[in-house]
Amino acid sequence: MKKIYLVLLFVLIYFTGNSQAIFQSINYGEKMEPGLMLQLDDKTKVVQNTILEKLEETGYKPETKGALFWKSNTINDFYIFKQVTLPQLKNQTLDLYFKVEKQKDDKRKSTIYMLVSKGYNNFVSPESDTAIYRAARKFLNSFIKETEAFKLSIAIEEQQEKLDDSKKKMKDLKKDGDDMQKKMDDLKKEMSKNLEEQQKLDAKIQEQTNVLDDSNIKLKMLKK
Repeated sequence: MKKIYLVLLFVLIYFTGNSQAIFQSINYGEKMEPGLMLQLDDKTKVVQNTILEKLEETGYKPETKGALFWKSNTINDFYIFKQVTLPQLKNQTLDLYFKVEKQKDDKRKSTIYMLVSKGYNNFVSPESDTAIYRAARKFLNSFIKETEAFKLSIAIEEQQEKLDDSKKKMKDLKKDGDDMQKKMDDLKKEMSKNLEEQQKLDAKIQEQTNVLDDSNIKLKMLKK
């Protein structure tokens, strides 16, 4: 388990340094809007979970009961979270728009698109508000470490489950072994007792045979 943990930790460090959010014009409705795009080596479910965790870290509490990431909850294919306060912008709330897609060349990987609005679809670009754009980019980049940490935690949980399962099987095997040993010990006692009874019965048979032989000899002598 320790070896797997170290390998996964190396993967976490590697990808943390090799993937960054970049500016990209993103289609929203019928318009191209300024936004950010980040490619992640994670399945969409992992990325969706990361979105929720990162939003909760800001103090935002998204409604997660039932179907937050169902298709019916999207507008123009984006999930929208209103009045979010980014870590670097303590006194300003923003609306964050997220879309997560599987990468065409590898469905195990995902691309996340994020639009940032001051409200009423007033989307931020690097030119219109540099401070907000930088804060948004830093926020999205923080997903890299979070998604890898989430994957690592899942891998650790799965490995722990395998270890626990193996330990349980070993415990059951030892119990079965103890039961078999007890049965063997009991069987040995029964065999010893059976042998002892055979010896006693053999002596009795010999005694009875001698009595019968003596009686037959006496009977022959009487008939002479």
